[in-house]
Amino acid sequence: MRCVAVDALCLAFCGFFAWKSWTLLHEAWVDKQTTSSTWGPPLWIPYVLMAAGMTLLTLQLVIHVVASANRVREIARGG
Repeated sequence: MRCVAVDALCLAFCGFFAWKSWTLLHEAWVDKQTTSSTWGPPLWIPYVLMAAGMTLLTLQLVIHVVASANRVREIARGG
């Protein structure tokens, strides 16, 4: 049960982080934000990588939580 609870908390955090990453990406794209350096590359480049990575991590955690919950359910049934 502890593993399922910890995985669920991680899922909630990563889901929130992924959602905020996508909103940051959208703002950077719409406002054409760039870094403050002389070169000034667009900020959507690192934001798209962050959003994609956090989304993939969130999907992996969903799979992990479902698998852990199924294991706990199986143990509770006596199997």
